Amino acid sequence: GLNGTQQYKDHTIIDDHPLGRVTFREAFAKSSNIVLSNLALRLPGNSFYKYIRDFGIGINTAIELPGEVSGRLRKVEQFNASAQMFAGFGYGIALTPLQLAMVYATVANKGALYKPYVVKNIFNSEGERMRQVVPTKVRNVITAETAEKLSRLLVNVVDNGTGINAKINGIKVAGKTGTAQQLVDGSYKNKQYTASFAGFFPADNPKLAMVVILDKPQNNYYGGSVAAPIFRNIAQRWISLQPDVIRLPKGKSFVHTDSVVVPNFRGMFLSDAYSLMRIYGFTPATKDSTSRKVIVRQDPAPRTKVYKGTTIYFGFDNMDDVSSLTAEVLRPNFVGMSARRAVNILHSKGIRVVLKGSGKVSQQLWSGSGKNLVCTLHCK
Repeated sequence: GLNGTQQYKDHTIIDDHPLGRVTFREAFAKSSNIVLSNLALRLPGNSFYKYIRDFGIGINTAIELPGEVSGRLRKVEQFNASAQMFAGFGYGIALTPLQLAMVYATVANKGALYKPYVVKNIFNSEGERMRQVVPTKVRNVITAETAEKLSRLLVNVVDNGTGINAKINGIKVAGKTGTAQQLVDGSYKNKQYTASFAGFFPADNPKLAMVVILDKPQNNYYGGSVAAPIFRNIAQRWISLQPDVIRLPKGKSFVHTDSVVVPNFRGMFLSDAYSLMRIYGFTPATKDSTSRKVIVRQDPAPRTKVYKGTTIYFGFDNMDDVSSLTAEVLRPNFVGMSARRAVNILHSKGIRVVLKGSGKVSQQLWSGSGKNLVCTLHCK
């Protein structure tokens, strides 16, 4: 395979960029189909197949979304040497983006595969957490030692290989590019590709696993060229919004590091919301700054973390007096807001306030209705 092609029975395996004689580390970094197919053949067939299944390929994740598909994997009795060889570089099997993300999360989690969930927490209207989803381990797929070796190989892909466009200064990114011909009516098509980049970061203390997939990209179909830069951009934005989660090296920063949490504007007069928007640095979508319209919907949603300057869109109810509203959805959520600001907002609406404690609002309780509406704020 030194010239970029290798024959196996009646099959030809091709490397787009012939590598000559290289180490496995280099072959992995440069996405050599030939080297990875040969590596796959070194494993006993039943062992190789078990690893594929243990990583969750061909198995529903049972995530709380209807219509999930399981991907495609031949039955074990049909998984011959040819199938094993092609599976070494990803052909002959099909998996969902979620399954691919789980594979990388498993490596990041030191070889342990966890069940995925859509919802992390459920809160009531007072901001109290009613339910928390606790991560559930399904199985150990590989040892922590193997996961660490894989992680180092994946970091090298980004530092020195096909994933160079996903590199982030000051953060170790582990990942792998993917460039696959699409299966159409049972055969692979030369002109239809899926480009992908999957990985996790920071590699030395992983916080987020992510997959970027492009369906039939037009100008360039290599995952390293088109998917890796998107991965990097999303990762940089996520890191910028998580300063308490990922500490950047001194002097390092990304674009738009100035972020803020969107407050709950629902239930406010638009004129009051304008005052709050000025404090937070948001851009209003409407210019009606004196309106007594009541805000009933907003986008982005409350508690969303966004950049300063983000445009906020409102939906309105034209009622004259917000104190007559009793529906929970129209009552602002003050949890996390300073007591002084919460009291100011409530007083501006003519709502009576009972204040307990000082500092930030930790809990709010509503009682009465109409002109007798009372909001009790517990602060600490």
